[in-house]
Amino acid sequence: MRRLSSFVALLLATAGLALAGPVGTADAATLTVCPSGCAYDSVGAAVAAASAGDTITVAAGTYTEPATIHVTMPLTITGAGAGATIVDGAGTASPIFDLRPGPHTGVGVITVSNMTLRNAGSGFDVVVKANNPTTDTTAMTLDSLDIDATGTSLAVYASGGPARNGAERVAPAFTMKNTTVTGQGGNAVQLDTYFGATTLRGNHLAEGSNGNSAIDVYNEYSTAQNAYPLVIDGNTSDGRLVYAQNFTSAPFNTYGGLSSIAVTNNTISNLSAADPGIFVGTASTDGALATRVGTATVTGNRIRGNGSTASAGVQIAGYVEHAAVTGNDIVGVGDAVRVSTVSGQSAGQVAVNKNRLFADTNGVANATSAAVDANGNWWGCQDGPAATTAAALAYCSRAANTGGGSIGVANWVVNTVATDKSSLAFGSNDVAHVSGTLSRLNTGATANLPDFFQGLPAAFAAAHGSVSPAAATLDGSLGAGTTYSMPSSYSSTDTVTVALDGATVGGHVVTGQPVVVPLTIKPAPLLSLVVLLGSTTGVTASVGNLFGGVLLNAWALLHF
Repeated sequence: MRRLSSFVALLLATAGLALAGPVGTADAATLTVCPSGCAYDSVGAAVAAASAGDTITVAAGTYTEPATIHVTMPLTITGAGAGATIVDGAGTASPIFDLRPGPHTGVGVITVSNMTLRNAGSGFDVVVKANNPTTDTTAMTLDSLDIDATGTSLAVYASGGPARNGAERVAPAFTMKNTTVTGQGGNAVQLDTYFGATTLRGNHLAEGSNGNSAIDVYNEYSTAQNAYPLVIDGNTSDGRLVYAQNFTSAPFNTYGGLSSIAVTNNTISNLSAADPGIFVGTASTDGALATRVGTATVTGNRIRGNGSTASAGVQIAGYVEHAAVTGNDIVGVGDAVRVSTVSGQSAGQVAVNKNRLFADTNGVANATSAAVDANGNWWGCQDGPAATTAAALAYCSRAANTGGGSIGVANWVVNTVATDKSSLAFGSNDVAHVSGTLSRLNTGATANLPDFFQGLPAAFAAAHGSVSPAAATLDGSLGAGTTYSMPSSYSSTDTVTVALDGATVGGHVVTGQPVVVPLTIKPAPLLSLVVLLGSTTGVTASVGNLFGGVLLNAWALLHF
């Protein structure tokens, strides 16, 4: 068939819109799908019969859908809940749902929610596609799904594709939330040139069985920078969470980067080998503006490794203009924060502040020419990352600067200990209250650490006496305390050690560097005399006791 000229096509499209009028939801209907007794027993059939703005409710049951369900207009498709409503792709539907709105198919949102998807073909489970330079559809949402992606390469694939007739494909806002994805070989979510505001929030994901990150973000079609924000918030991931970087091979390394990415409040567990939990980087060799990442915000994430020295909690790679890695809880990895070059390009500004960099080989590793601000972190020890003594090095995460840039560490969090009594009288009921806190920097200034420091473990031990409790957790002021009691046998000095923080990494228990609180124990007056007599005249203890009794009687006579 010959193509229509652009002018004729425009006339026909305009005439069609004029005849049809605006598409709205005033006459929206609800279509019901159930195994029997409803108007539809197939989700695909209900979608094919629906009009823009309709709601399709899918009752509990299993629905075999061997062909892809194409959604091209605003619809709400909702089940009775994951595990109750099950849509089975019969091993042939790839994807099961294809969300691909047309340019003028109605103002509204496409939503698929509250169901289980399983047994798709070998490609994808869900495709979210921007097919046109413009669309009336304002958003596409996946909510509260359980996607069993066993046998598929990618569970959810969101893409814009190449420019059409010289115009970038602008995508509706895409949100995926409260969704569980398991079993995929590659990524749970792949964002490929998706030029629309994107939010991935509250999902339960996992690294692919082939070792791919749970979320992959890249641009394989456009030389323009993606101007839309990407938010990855509140997710969990077993293994690597996100890898955001274009391909490093030509021509993809000349394509656009991200203007803004925020990776916040996620929980990442079981990092191993050379895995980075969060990777944000570029691929360009020339650092052109469009190829850069504008702002990368990495805040409030909880990241756990198995002690592998090759792993990284957060990696900032290439030309990221502004990177803020703040308030993260990173334990048991090789480099808690790794700053690296890509094709000779280094980051602009990198701030690494108020993080828990605990039981890591390096708290910060900078292999670039960038200046990294690494102030205000907890490194697990008193001397900070510049510690040199063997005692401190056993506990400190370090700072490794190997690329000609710098790591600025003028201040760091310390365990500030205190006692209400430094001297006690033996034989009395004296006790000392000993405490430690992570609320201060080595300069004495307030640290202002995130709330997750509350609840970290604290351990106390006395060399001769006893402490109670021996274990506690940090309270709202990031402090913990114990009560020291003297030993039953006299000792002129004693110590209480205070170790704040602790974790199990690779089967080994690691604590923060213990800080020693010295205590002086003074003998009671009578004991002082006995000691004096014993040391100067050799008088036995029994004689000393007798003499002490005489003194006490004399004192009593004088005072009564």
